[in-house]
Amino acid sequence: MRTVPNLAIASANGVDARTRGHFFPPSLRLRPAPVYEVLDLFTGEPVALRFQAERNRLLAPNAPPLRIRRPLTEIIRSYVPRNVAPAVWAELGPFVRRAVEKAQPHTRSQPDVLMSAVAQLAIWSREVGLPLAENVLLHPDTIDRFVIERYSAAAAGTRSNYRSRLRRVGEQVLGHAVYPLQPMPYGRAELLPPYSRREIAALTGWSRGLPTPHMRHNALALLALGLGAGLRADEISRLVGNDVRADGEGTTLHVAGDHPRLVAVIDQWGAIAARLAAGCGTEAVFLSDRERPRKNDISNFVGRLPQADGVRLQVGRLRTTWIVQHLMAGTRFDILVAASGAQGGQIGEYVRYLEPYDLTAAAAALRFPRRWQT
Repeated sequence: MRTVPNLAIASANGVDARTRGHFFPPSLRLRPAPVYEVLDLFTGEPVALRFQAERNRLLAPNAPPLRIRRPLTEIIRSYVPRNVAPAVWAELGPFVRRAVEKAQPHTRSQPDVLMSAVAQLAIWSREVGLPLAENVLLHPDTIDRFVIERYSAAAAGTRSNYRSRLRRVGEQVLGHAVYPLQPMPYGRAELLPPYSRREIAALTGWSRGLPTPHMRHNALALLALGLGAGLRADEISRLVGNDVRADGEGTTLHVAGDHPRLVAVIDQWGAIAARLAAGCGTEAVFLSDRERPRKNDISNFVGRLPQADGVRLQVGRLRTTWIVQHLMAGTRFDILVAASGAQGGQIGEYVRYLEPYDLTAAAAALRFPRRWQT
């Protein structure tokens, strides 16, 4: 057992660098924890330290691009899209590579992600007869047309992802003056419904019956952090052992990212979350052997699992279930807004999933509102 230095984003007084000005009790401040030091088989570099470094880069303002093992130019020049004839790629490839090479030093996106997006744009332009010119294909109007025509049946989030990637490239190639500050939204993703009590029981039993300890640990981690604290997928992916604090009053999570906050875990899941985090230290609680948090870590993991009968594990539905449970229990609105990391208007959208109320009970609640006990 070795003690690995804690590289979590905590200042000397235990406060997240992005949440200064907020008071955290001493019992909830992050402290180093002894963990096993897992080394990369090829580089000999501690995996936990590398994960922390990449996590901190993601969370830092104006963060530099994530470290990657191969040089950028090698990744860009070796990229070949699937199902594209060599002759066609020989025609389109130089344009795609040139555009990404200009944009990559100024964006945090991975080069293969940008290559894929620009390649699809170039393939589409050939199909519709547009010239292979930067001022045409990378113009925001052309990008909007491409996304609407090529991905008309895709979810709003997918269309927004493609547009944002192409806009990053186009803005660097054509200049900021060409691009409006705020593009028109494609629409918000549909709000996922909560799980029923029967579905929660089925998912819990399914997670405990998975064939390997690795599957069981990580599936249960998703349930505990989603149903117990309402974390988003990216917040689960970045959570490390030192972010989880357990004491006599229960378990509390220190959530880092765009919505830094403290979240007290629902008691039913608190002990499970603490047990799963025990000994992780600076390693991730979910998929602790990762080099860095990636966007699709959770969806890729869930996609490889044997599926539960009649119910599918979705982090969005876990979060919805947590919010609706608190609304049904009468948790004060401002407390729930702060704990969820959402805006008040967003929480209001979950009201549609509340169980029907009895008119007599509703009238009594309006006549005799319960006073908040301070």
